[in-house]
Amino acid sequence: RVDPDTGEMLLSGAGELHVEVTVEKLAREGIDVVLGKPMVLLREQMTTDGTTCTAGGGKVSQFSVKAVITPDEETVRGLGSVLDSDTRSGCYLVDATRTVNPFRDEAEPIHEAFSALVESGPVSGERLRKITIIIEQLGLRVESPETSWRDVTQPLLDAARKSMMTGKPIVLEPWIHLEISTPEEHVGTITAIVSKRQGRVLEIDSERTLYRVRAEIPVRESFGLATEIRTSTSGWATWGARAGGYRRVGASANEQTFT
Repeated sequence: RVDPDTGEMLLSGAGELHVEVTVEKLAREGIDVVLGKPMVLLREQMTTDGTTCTAGGGKVSQFSVKAVITPDEETVRGLGSVLDSDTRSGCYLVDATRTVNPFRDEAEPIHEAFSALVESGPVSGERLRKITIIIEQLGLRVESPETSWRDVTQPLLDAARKSMMTGKPIVLEPWIHLEISTPEEHVGTITAIVSKRQGRVLEIDSERTLYRVRAEIPVRESFGLATEIRTSTSGWATWGARAGGYRRVGASANEQTFT
């Protein structure tokens, strides 16, 4: 993607291995790439549907909303009018009353509330994933455009965050799947590296003179992995990586995966 402030073209990937392979491909095409310090992007997600919560009232707007784990898109659209969405994160804002026109000025502070909610979850301020906010009842009151945040945006945010907290939200971190091909004498070394990095070996099979090790590790444990594999096997091992879903931060390899 292109950074709107600097005009730089930014490259990201599912872990260091993914980025390294892509950078090597770009280098062969004569494209220079500057690598920055690795970052792991965390996410917040509910583990169960929330309950209906209400906020606001009196001199400001009142909202009764329910936060649920996002179902399939067809089901979402059956819940009411979709006022806003962030398909990249699987988040939706639905008006079950079907009374808000998303294209009128009155909807602008509602859009602002949804954007703020998606960007900063209630647990630790991480970006949300796969959460749908359903407006079940509302009473809009806006004194002027200058007070729209106080009158509309804040009450909707408060109600949505209350409902999300009843859905037992957790902070998630990404994992990656590895497929490593290596001669037999280095299989033990590879499995030890995976274990040391809090991952687990899923399968080992042989293909002609090579063994293929399939494993998974947290992305945060993948930094420096390429160098360690290369050094430990004297360059004999080759590998590939792909996204492996999300797990609760600090979870063991046997815990639930959120795809």
